[in-house]
Amino acid sequence: YIKPVEKFVDEIEYLQKKYKTKYFYFWDNVISPSYIEKFADILKERNLKIKYSFFARFEKAFNIKLLKKIKKSGCVKIYWGLDCVSEKVCDFVHKGIKFNIVAEVLKFSKKADISNYVFLLLGHPNETECDLQNGFDFIKSLKKYIDELIVYTKVLYMRDSIMWQQME
Repeated sequence: YIKPVEKFVDEIEYLQKKYKTKYFYFWDNVISPSYIEKFADILKERNLKIKYSFFARFEKAFNIKLLKKIKKSGCVKIYWGLDCVSEKVCDFVHKGIKFNIVAEVLKFSKKADISNYVFLLLGHPNETECDLQNGFDFIKSLKKYIDELIVYTKVLYMRDSIMWQQME
C-alpha cells in the first residue's frame, strides 16, 4: 500500500501542530523520486516549514533539479541504500544500481546542500576480496560527497527469496 501524498502531508501537518515540531524522519524502505517531488510540491503549496530526512535508492531521476527542489522543501539528509560494493554484487542481488548513477546522484545531492548517508552491506555470498577492494576504492573516490558511511557486515536472506535460492 502506498499512501497518497496528500494524506501523508495531512498527517505531517497534524503532527506538526499537535507536537509543535518541524523535524521529521521518514522511515520507509524507499521513497521514489516521483513521490518525493510531489511531496515537496505540496509542502510548498501549503507553506509547511519542516525539516526532514528519508530513505532512497540511487536512481537517475534524482537529478540536480529535483534535489534542489526537495532541499527547498526542507530535506536535510538522504539515507541512500547502496548495499553493495561492486556492480557485480549489485547485479547478483538484483539491486538494479549502476555505479555511474551513484556517483552522479551523490554529487548532485551534495551540490544541493543535502547530507548523504550511504548504507553498505558486506558479506554477500559471491563477494570476493577484489570486489571489496574495488568497492572501497569507489567509495573513497566519492568521500567528499558522503557525510556518513554505515556498514553492516551481516547479510540476512529470507527463505524462498531469490537470494536464498541462489545460495543453494
